[in-house]
Amino acid sequence: MRAQSHLVALGRWVERFGLARLVGLAVLTFLGAALQLLLVHWVVEDAAISVAYARHLAMGEGLVPYLGGERVEGYSNPLWVGVLSASAWLGLDGLAAAKVLGMACGAAAIPATWWLVREVGSQERDQSALFAAALLAVSAPHTIWSASGMESGLFSLLLAVGAALTLREARLGGRPYSALIWLGLALTRPEGLAYVVPAALASVVGVRGGGRRALWWAGLFGGPFASYQVLRWWYFAFELPNTFYAKATNPAKFAGAQPFNGRGWRYLGAYLSEPASVIQAPLLAIGLGRRTRGLLLCFGLILVGVSFSVVSGGDWMRGHRFMANFAVPQAVLAGSGLAWIARGIRRWAPATEWVVGAMGVGAVALASILDLGGFARDPETTPFEIRQRVAYYERVADRLGLEERPVVLDVDMGGNMLFGQAELVDVAGLVDVAFGIRWFEELFVHEVVLHERRPHLAHVHGPWGRVFGLSEQPVWKDHYVELPPYLTLSKAWHPGTFLRRDLLAREDPSAPSLADFEGDLSLVRFEVPWRQVAAGRSLPLELAWRSGPTSEGFRVSIWLDGPERAPWSHEVLPAHGWLAATDWREHEVVFARHELPLAEDLPPGRYRLGLVVLDDEGPRRPVRWRGGLEVPGAETLAVTSKSELRAPFEIEILSPELFDHQLDALRERWERAVRSGRCERAEEVIRTTWRRAGHKAWRAEVRQPVAQRMADCWLSRASEGGEAEEEALVLAERWRPGSARVPGRPRVEALMAEGRRALADGDGSVAYDRFRRVLQIDPHRAWARRFAEQARDCRLGLSPTPGGPIPWSRSCAVAQAPSTPAPAYPQRSPGR
Repeated sequence: MRAQSHLVALGRWVERFGLARLVGLAVLTFLGAALQLLLVHWVVEDAAISVAYARHLAMGEGLVPYLGGERVEGYSNPLWVGVLSASAWLGLDGLAAAKVLGMACGAAAIPATWWLVREVGSQERDQSALFAAALLAVSAPHTIWSASGMESGLFSLLLAVGAALTLREARLGGRPYSALIWLGLALTRPEGLAYVVPAALASVVGVRGGGRRALWWAGLFGGPFASYQVLRWWYFAFELPNTFYAKATNPAKFAGAQPFNGRGWRYLGAYLSEPASVIQAPLLAIGLGRRTRGLLLCFGLILVGVSFSVVSGGDWMRGHRFMANFAVPQAVLAGSGLAWIARGIRRWAPATEWVVGAMGVGAVALASILDLGGFARDPETTPFEIRQRVAYYERVADRLGLEERPVVLDVDMGGNMLFGQAELVDVAGLVDVAFGIRWFEELFVHEVVLHERRPHLAHVHGPWGRVFGLSEQPVWKDHYVELPPYLTLSKAWHPGTFLRRDLLAREDPSAPSLADFEGDLSLVRFEVPWRQVAAGRSLPLELAWRSGPTSEGFRVSIWLDGPERAPWSHEVLPAHGWLAATDWREHEVVFARHELPLAEDLPPGRYRLGLVVLDDEGPRRPVRWRGGLEVPGAETLAVTSKSELRAPFEIEILSPELFDHQLDALRERWERAVRSGRCERAEEVIRTTWRRAGHKAWRAEVRQPVAQRMADCWLSRASEGGEAEEEALVLAERWRPGSARVPGRPRVEALMAEGRRALADGDGSVAYDRFRRVLQIDPHRAWARRFAEQARDCRLGLSPTPGGPIPWSRSCAVAQAPSTPAPAYPQRSPGR
């Protein structure tokens, strides 16, 4: 009986609204979803920022850009991040969820717009509603950005529902629960708060009991919104999102973000010159002429959207993203104007209003679909394109044998945050407080990039290279070398990736030569750290060279010669080919660690190891001196022919089973060191084990449990107190992010107090040291970052940060940025 009553109610509802209307609305909703499918394989790169934040929140790591990172409000769509976090908590793929949810919200906004028009009320309500829904369904900005994986679809849906509910409440009376919808809108995009103003006026002004409704609005909207602002201020330590400081306070980085600088007007002009906008312009004017409460509300919403686009300087991405945010009220006004024209024509040609409306919608649809098709052929950058760069970073780090976590300087944060494991330095400042709140002041940039963070890898390309400024300076070229371009998904070579030079070379004029070759080339190091290796794994080899100013390019052939099979050989390039011999400096030693893959069918036994230097054209380069050549350990390199060097030791190839048994023995030594609290020894043994294994899958499998045990070891050391407590806490945090947060709280509070006292005394150096130490132990201390940057201002004499200075009783003791050179060889530090 209950099911029958539901069917009866559904039938009455269909009869009330009309089956034809509902079918037409369903067709339009399907059309809008189908147009979005033209971009089914595309997600904009910026969407990955929200997805990464949502993933980290669902993991319990908090709102951080990368695991182990600081709290930075590098997003401006908290409600969307919360929705995606819920999907991540349910185990859904982040990008897929963002794509599907955005498209679903964009499609749902079409019937919501139909409902909004019916609440607006007019003589042509039926025609206006369907015409408006149709215009939204074919809107190119709405379609593109609903399918982008960003929050645009949700914004449009909330705007349509909020406006419809506001008008319904104003007509029928009652409490303004629509304020909760507008609260969601204000938390979906930063300019959402401005859209709330005309909605609140429409809900209160000229409505019976307006004063009482205003109080309800203050409670339902103002209370939760103010509470959220206080909470986020406490959590992130800044009054406004970091994205605001990065864009609105730094014209050097975001020139378009300055109010009324011309770019905003050009952005608006480009949108108005689109054929779809030209067609709709008279319809909007006619629709506005009706001047009902609902249409005035829609006009107010459009005015807010246009003003934001102009004041903010527009958007750098194609597709008119900012215009998509008022696509709903634009469709309402244009649909109302089109319905008025159709009704007027009906007086001379009866029953033609639907034909006229279809022609108007068809003209807009044709123009929009052409625009949509052009975008689909050449869309904006996706996070999958940046994943190619991340994979390139990882290949470079693997070839270098980096054991520490790579530090990467880049501007495209979405793909880096979602797919990478590196510590990120965001030059654009969106997810990096230090860069977000500052201009590119030379003293600051030099300190952070060249001395403090010292990125292993950097991607500075095109306009960002010019904006960044440092990449064209001699000091940058002294510290970084450009790597070969990497291949993108579009099969184009992408340049602009740099590697820190000291990872390939160091100045060491006193390094003894082991062998001299023609062309003013010297072999400085020829080492095999482990002489027992397994077939199918890799042979570690470390080579270092020094050349004169006239040296030309060369390569090295390494060979193993065993009694039971033909010689095995493998060619390598000095410095992996990333630093040409013609660019080597005088007295500079260029080094590289090579992992030479061994064939799986290589028979166990003892092999002789040799080296031959080959010129680029192919001929062998002769050895100048043919005597016995001493190497560390009182061993001697032998010159067996005019151009060949042979090691005085043999390489023993073991069976995989025996080799793994040796690795197990090393792990047992590590276990004993951990249990006895000898953390330094444990680190040494586990790194030896990892390097010796030569097996990436095995290293990845054991890394997490090893990191947990090593963090526990250092925490146990820290619990003993003493001078080494801070260092032990820092090492524990590096091994396993978050592990030192609770045990280190007393020490962190003491450091915070010392830093505040030093800042009050005007001692920026001491204050900065204390706050930076806090962040090394507990990166979630967002207030420590704020105070640290204010201490940096004090110490370096920089302009005050947008966070606002903290008054100090004495003048700042200004100090210059450190000028110490980079270490000779890469420094090893825990955890990758």
